[in-house]
Amino acid sequence: MAKNPSGWKIKLLLSAVSTGMVIASLGLGELYCRIFTRINFLDNSRGMFVYKKFGNSYGLKPKFVGISFGETFVTDDEGFRIDPVFKSSASSDTDALLLMGDSVAFGPALTDDVTIAGNLRMAMPTVKIYNGSAIGYDSFDYKTVTLARLEQHPEIKTVVLFICLNDISDASSQLIRSQTGQSSEDENAIPSPSIPRRVNDYLRSRSKLFLWLKNALIDTQLNYFKFDLAGYQKGEQNVADALKPVVELDKELKERGISLKIFVSPYEAQLRQHPPEGADLPQRLIAAYLTQNGVEKYDLVSVLKQASADPKELFLYGDPMHLSAEGSKIAASAVCAKLENCQLQ
Repeated sequence: MAKNPSGWKIKLLLSAVSTGMVIASLGLGELYCRIFTRINFLDNSRGMFVYKKFGNSYGLKPKFVGISFGETFVTDDEGFRIDPVFKSSASSDTDALLLMGDSVAFGPALTDDVTIAGNLRMAMPTVKIYNGSAIGYDSFDYKTVTLARLEQHPEIKTVVLFICLNDISDASSQLIRSQTGQSSEDENAIPSPSIPRRVNDYLRSRSKLFLWLKNALIDTQLNYFKFDLAGYQKGEQNVADALKPVVELDKELKERGISLKIFVSPYEAQLRQHPPEGADLPQRLIAAYLTQNGVEKYDLVSVLKQASADPKELFLYGDPMHLSAEGSKIAASAVCAKLENCQLQ
């Protein structure tokens, strides 16, 4: 039997149609995720950090307008994150408050007015609020940067520090240091990411459909918690070694008559109705060490648990630790309750 000479054309056409339908479906899925979900791109602007701005700690670039997790942020001429439209009524000789922390206190994916700092500004309009937080900071940076900021601003009389559970690891801080100036010949330099990691980083900064599928197929929030839990399972000494700079900072601030209030921010997995095994271990070890050393600290687990029946609403979509606008307001309310003349509506 003779072959149909047009058979290959039909197959090619069917293949093209099938490919077109797949591409169209992906496009529609991406469009849906961008319009109807609260998924955020997971990206940060290049050039937002200044290497060794505070000794060995980096800082945010002054007078910078950038993007963090898809939302615009602005810094002032000193590298503090600010709300460019907020009009403070604080006078130059008024006592000020310094907010310190990593990305949780920085507030990725949020406009500044709904971050923890933004809520505090509205609750205390006559107090100058400096947000010195930066993505990737750890306990070493908290001490170094806080002391540097105090030299610049002696009017700071209160420091509020948000500790994230991954602060006992310097992996994030080291990664940013490597991206902002660390030489590839440095023995501590972090190796270049693998191809799968590069693909993942590319897609998570450009495709909300990818982020939706990833979150639907993998419990990334739980996986992040389990990964960081391993550091606490190493025991009390590991936690003590990691948080020693915070205790040293507290002692130095007390000598200066400055109040340090520490708030420990939880992971989403810890707030679930059925939390993973060992969910309370990080807070127990942190609390034990800080209490032993006379540091004022507060645990946000119970506060956030009581605030919402669905803990996922208190965090960014599919995010293990970063607070949503709702979660940030609740955290700010917890801070406000420990400060004088603070009224958050």
